[in-house]
Amino acid sequence: QRINVAFGRQYTRSGGSALDFYASQILYLAHTGEIKHTINKVKRSVGVNIRVKCTKNKVGLPFRSCSFPVLFGYGIEDVCASIDWLMENYQSGRTDLTQKELKSIRKDAEHSKLDDIDDIRETLAKHITEGWREVESSFLPQKRKYHK
Repeated sequence: QRINVAFGRQYTRSGGSALDFYASQILYLAHTGEIKHTINKVKRSVGVNIRVKCTKNKVGLPFRSCSFPVLFGYGIEDVCASIDWLMENYQSGRTDLTQKELKSIRKDAEHSKLDDIDDIRETLAKHITEGWREVESSFLPQKRKYHK
């Protein structure tokens, strides 16, 4: 960590500038909080929330960020992350899922009560793909620099 930084990145990593030059993507991860559950009056940490910022991307568009939960012994909870993204960035009026349905699916997925998780994952993937393309294409420039 760099102390008293007025501008630029606050954190550095070993390897110098070579890593920044040769890397296709540079991602910075931050731990934003714990996921705790209480069972039989015993409270335990079952996961963490992670925030990711992309500072360099040769594959896609740079300077994007996201957040997702990581559950211990399971990995990235993609159903909860997908529902959170839909609720934040994409109006549910454009999908056949309402806000109440999304909240109930998220609550059930959070506590691992879903038996038909694969069907829900496919449905969410379809909505996420449509929503992501719509949101990202709305930020692309409408005019062309070079005309044919």
